[in-house]
Amino acid sequence: MSNEGDRPGPIVPLLTVILKKMPFYSRQDKKPNGKKMVIFTRWSLIISIWTFFIAVGISSISDILLRQSSLLLGFLTLIMIVLIGALTDMIGVAITAVDLPPFNAMAAKKVYGARKCIHIIRNADKYANFFNDVVGDVAGYIAGFAGASIVIEIVRLSDEMTMYESVVSVLVAGLTSSAIVGSKAVGKNLALTYRTEIVLFLGKFLTVVDTIFAYFKKIGSISKKQS
Repeated sequence: MSNEGDRPGPIVPLLTVILKKMPFYSRQDKKPNGKKMVIFTRWSLIISIWTFFIAVGISSISDILLRQSSLLLGFLTLIMIVLIGALTDMIGVAITAVDLPPFNAMAAKKVYGARKCIHIIRNADKYANFFNDVVGDVAGYIAGFAGASIVIEIVRLSDEMTMYESVVSVLVAGLTSSAIVGSKAVGKNLALTYRTEIVLFLGKFLTVVDTIFAYFKKIGSISKKQS
């Protein structure tokens, strides 16, 4: 008879485990020179699943914040979404642009987070895919939704604005797009200038997260043995 400790974990980690047992998700074809070319990997499907859950999560939060909210709160929500997209895009660019040797030297000196940075750089395609394509692009789509909510709120403020709804919609869409592109341009410049510092900060942050998860996993294992 199973106890609570034997229950399966969250659905996404479970799907990840299942996908690892499915070799046909690593289809490979040969290039003209005889080398193998990966067309579709397990990572492609795993990141697609994660994208779905992240998009649903961000959409739900923005919907809660924007539903029946004031115009000021709508603008603040839009700014927050744009900044999240720019930040994650900056991290993704820094990961792809950074060099490995400085972190090898840091790891030799036992700098906190350096080993995690090495892992990040060696898996740069996956980390960049997550930060640039998953979070960054999803944030861009949600920003469009937030902009539409702001248009509705502006029109709702005055009946006279109804006849100018199309103009307001175009202006808000233009401002939203320029804010997204401009903030990402600034982020890319920062990423190329401070790529080592950004990746080191990310490595330290993820090391802290790994330590916390390892602690709770240890506590869970002890509780399971005692039960």
